[in-house]
Amino acid sequence: MQRANERPVHQPKDTVTMRLFKTAVIATGLLASASYASAVDLGTICCDGGYEYRNKNRFDAEKALADLKSKLAALERERQRLADELAAAQKQNATLSSRVSDLERQLADRDREIATPRPARRGLFSCPPRRPSCARESAGGRRDGRWA
Repeated sequence: MQRANERPVHQPKDTVTMRLFKTAVIATGLLASASYASAVDLGTICCDGGYEYRNKNRFDAEKALADLKSKLAALERERQRLADELAAAQKQNATLSSRVSDLERQLADRDREIATPRPARRGLFSCPPRRPSCARESAGGRRDGRWA
């Protein structure tokens, strides 16, 4: 209730309209900013804190490129190691092949030597061909001193 010495406050119509207008503008601004805040994609924030609208996957591509370069370098080192190992194995193979061919040649020489007939040798147990009383001749030897 009103007191006796107080008067009701009457505001001019312009002041009330201006307050309503300010309130509507502030409410509309708050509503718009709330809707824009929910539309922001937080996944576009990059590692240094800035937004990436154009180059969203730039850092992922750089990391993938660095990974590919390191894998390529490792594969190149492995290829070089295997190439060196292959060269060493080929050298050892050539050495062993020459050794095998040398041994095969020696074996063929030995076989030819064995295959050729040799003249009879006179040793401790051989008799001269003129002595028919020799024990070896009666046991199956030939008269010319060679074995049959």
